[in-house]
Order: sequence, then structure tokens, then C-alpha cells
Amino acid sequence: MGMWKVLHIGKEDRLPGWLYRLVSHSDVYESTDTIEEGLKKLKEQKFDLVIIGIDRFHDAVKHKIREIALASNPNVDIIYAKQIQSSSGGMGFYYNASQVEDVAFNSKFWGIAETQDFLSLIEGVGMTSHTASLTIISGNSTGVIYFRTGNVVHAEVNGIKGKEAFTEMVSWKGGIYFVEEGMEPPEVTIDSSIDSLLLEIISKIEERNNPYDKFIKILMMELPADIRWGIVVREGEIVSRVGENIDETVVKHVKGFMDRLADVIGEVSHANLECEDYWVTARRLTSDTFVMVAFQGNPFIVDYVLAKNLEKYGVPAAEIIESSSPMELPFEEFEEPR
Repeated sequence: MGMWKVLHIGKEDRLPGWLYRLVSHSDVYESTDTIEEGLKKLKEQKFDLVIIGIDRFHDAVKHKIREIALASNPNVDIIYAKQIQSSSGGMGFYYNASQVEDVAFNSKFWGIAETQDFLSLIEGVGMTSHTASLTIISGNSTGVIYFRTGNVVHAEVNGIKGKEAFTEMVSWKGGIYFVEEGMEPPEVTIDSSIDSLLLEIISKIEERNNPYDKFIKILMMELPADIRWGIVVREGEIVSRVGENIDETVVKHVKGFMDRLADVIGEVSHANLECEDYWVTARRLTSDTFVMVAFQGNPFIVDYVLAKNLEKYGVPAAEIIESSSPMELPFEEFEEPR
């Protein structure tokens, strides 16, 4: 078996680490900084592998490095290498020299780029208005998104297709991706503009991450009253809100009142409280979570609609409706919680 000879042309510190460790164990390893020095090495001996730093591309083409190396050894492998610095560390890539030169002098782009989030990636591919596929490898999953004239028309991952698959990929935190132009989708499962699709998916993800967002929005649409605002309070903090001019002092008073009353008579599931020219209905969802709605109207009707919606979160409506009558206490009688 003959000797394996490797020539590297470029900055040695820019050679991908894994590639350097591989070639440094070759029988003969030569490294030069310039194309001119590389040409001298090629004229002196035959090499089995020639590695050229991508930043030396123009000089390599100008001096016909590939042609000279092939003339010396028709079986030589010639590659361009690149060390890419990213926020998560360095990554090394290499490309067949003939393919790199074909792409560089053709009417298309090919390469690798880093982006911080999935939505920026989708918008970037969509802005080209081309027909293409975007493949993403993240963890143990591989997903593919197909674009036609810039809009997403199909997505699939782990046997899931359409918007459900797209939603799954939106939740990914990172991965490796590549774009292939001219790739037609095997089927069409999404029929939305890219803007409306992203808006819909973002809304779904927010609802999945915080189910109370959807809950409070449903309440605001279904309650038969003049609603000022609606909120969900968890561990004393507002985690979901709809409406404006939310008086957090009122929120603290209502929660404090229910907590103090619970110390006397046991857990209080709900209370209706009159505050100046409007009412606040407060309902306990869990031991540390409340829903509160500020409105003008009939508190008993609001109680009923609220109770029906609470069924979706495991709180029996009958338990609320059949409980004791709502307490009506003027806001002025509340004391600031200690």
C-alpha cells in the first residue's frame, strides 16, 4: 500500500479541527499559506488529497490549482474547507472543489448561514419567492418544509403533516438546515400566505405554552356584559391578560379578600365584588390560580358563563353554580392585604 500524501493550502488555524486531526496522521502532510507555495509543492510531488481554504478560492481558480493537481494525479481528491464560528462554537465544513467552482460561476447560491430563530429562517427563505424545500435536523427529528412562490405549502416531520408539522418545527430551539431550490412538494397541505400562517402558528404556540391565554380570550368573547378587562393570576402575578387599564390595586384587594376569608371559612371558590361603578368576578382555578373579570352588567349571568368555561379546566360547573350566593361587598370596605 502506497503512502498517503496531503497538501493543505491556507491558514492552518482555519482548518476545521476534525479535518486537521485526520490529515495530520497522513504519511506526508504539507501545509502552505499561499497559492504560489502550493503550486511549488504540487510540481515537486503527487498528492492524494489537496485541501484549499475557501478564502483562497479566487487565487486557486486563477492559478488553476485543480487542473494542475489532477494532471499530476488523476485520482487526487480536491476540497475547499471552511471553519465557521457560531454562537455555539466552531463548525467545520468541506466541499468538493469542482462543485464549488460550478456553483460560484453559475446563477445560483449555495452555502451555510447561522440564524438565531426559526421564524427568521422561514421569512428568509420565503422572501426569495422561489419553489424550494427547507430541511431541518434538530435533535432526533428531521423535518421538511416546502415553499412555492415564497409561501409554505407543505410540511412534514415524524409522520405528521401540514400545519401540525409546521407548528412542531416552530417550537424547535435549533438545528442544522439546508435549502434546495426547485424541489416540488409531494402534496399540498397548507393553504395560507406566509404572514397569516406565522401569525396563526405563533398564536397556537402561545396558547400551548400558556393555556390561560386562550381561556381568557374565550371569556371576553362570550361574557354577556360590558367587559373592561380579564386576567389570570397565578401565585400573585398576572400571567394572562386581555383589555386595558387593569387596576392592580383592585386585583390585590380581591385576591387578598378571598385569601383572608379562606382562613376563616375554608377555601373560597368564587366571589363577586362591587368596585365603584363596575363589578369584579373572581374565580379560583387551582389553589394558587385565579381568574378575574371586570365588567358592567349582571354578575349572576357572568357567573354562569364563567362557570361553563371553567369546565374546560377541570372545575365542575355545578359546584360553582350551586355554591353559596355571591358576596356583594363595597370596595371601600377592603383593607390593603398585609
